[in-house]
Amino acid sequence: MWYRFNIVKFAEQMLPPILRKGVLVALLTVLVTPLKTLYEAFTTYRNAVLDRLNINGHVLPMEMALNKACYTDLIYIESQNVRHKLFIYNEAEGQTPHYMYKEAEDGDDTFLYFEANTPGDVNFIVYIPRSICTSLTDKAADTFHWHYLTTVKNLLNRYKAAGTTYEIRLIA
Repeated sequence: MWYRFNIVKFAEQMLPPILRKGVLVALLTVLVTPLKTLYEAFTTYRNAVLDRLNINGHVLPMEMALNKACYTDLIYIESQNVRHKLFIYNEAEGQTPHYMYKEAEDGDDTFLYFEANTPGDVNFIVYIPRSICTSLTDKAADTFHWHYLTTVKNLLNRYKAAGTTYEIRLIA
């Protein structure tokens, strides 16, 4: 790219050939050093942003990001099967009827839930090894005081698709 250049060499090349002597080049190098430090900070930040842009809500990039952040390769994500959901229709819509029964009658069990209250309905499960997180419920009992667990949750919340839910489980 156009911004990949050696600042010290560029500054030296901007001097007329007659003035390119040891003392003046050394002075110019000292004067350009803060700019060189700023340039290195820029390239480091740019590379970090490019790494973040390569991560999306897909499973493999998400797994790679989680494993890279936690310095392991044992974290994996398992997608859940979507359950058949029951919808209530108006009679005019012409859908096949589904009957609900009273408890005293002998019929199929039908449960109606609000979408936010559906039990155990998560879109994916993240499995974390016990070597980086030993407790999901007690911060004091965890070996790393939830450092890696917090990192995993932050990455998941940042890159998962909106409206998807997840669960974190520990593996041996």
